[in-house]
Amino acid sequence: MAEFLNYSNQHEERHECYSERKDQWVIFRCLQCDYERRMNWETGEMRVRGGDFMVLHSGMHYPTGINPDANMN
Repeated sequence: MAEFLNYSNQHEERHECYSERKDQWVIFRCLQCDYERRMNWETGEMRVRGGDFMVLHSGMHYPTGINPDANMN
């Protein structure tokens, strides 16, 4: 049986990003540092700049009009 190694450290610094859409780009920006990630939803291209590679950045993007907290049932 294969053993999976988990290299994640619970003490890593983590930053939450907010998102916005500009034309065909979804842009994630960090309020705590200069990290920015751009994802082109038409071509799949991704661009990242700034930030510290030792900091885990995360965020989600919900299209306009979708409520992620709504019950689907």
